[in-house]
Amino acid sequence: MKKVMWTLALLFSVSVLSFGQAASQKAEGSKMTKQQVDATKIQQVSPEVAQVKQPVSFQETTVDYGTLEQGGDPYRVFTFTNNSDQPLIIKSARGSCGCTVPEIPKEPIAPGTTGEIKVKYDTQRIGAFQKSVTVYTNLSEEPVQLYIKGNVKPKPQDPEGLPEKKNPFNNNGN
Repeated sequence: MKKVMWTLALLFSVSVLSFGQAASQKAEGSKMTKQQVDATKIQQVSPEVAQVKQPVSFQETTVDYGTLEQGGDPYRVFTFTNNSDQPLIIKSARGSCGCTVPEIPKEPIAPGTTGEIKVKYDTQRIGAFQKSVTVYTNLSEEPVQLYIKGNVKPKPQDPEGLPEKKNPFNNNGN
């Protein structure tokens, strides 16, 4: 009787082990199949879908004024392209403060063409600056962020000791 019980226990444990091993191999096989299916799906995605095109693309989103003298050229330009199949309307553009004033195109920009947003910074303000311009269009719910940065150094002072600029043809003021 002990031999029969011992044999049944041995058969039972062998069958459990082999069943577990078969289930494990089956699971590994299904994982590989799932990975292969995922790889196939990725390969079937067209390049146009893989690279999501933005309706509006800017040549650069940050313009560096560099170091300029107080009262220097306040204007810089952001150039953009309408990548959509619809006319682009720039609804508005807002500077992060009153010292940054954007000028937007008034007319719609046709598909595939370029346009410009001109930004004026108050170069009478001395020191380093970093400002943003938020652009709202008809082609996207999300606004586009543009940035300007630079450093305005003070204008050199006239050297002391120079005579005042007087009219040399007028003797009354000596």
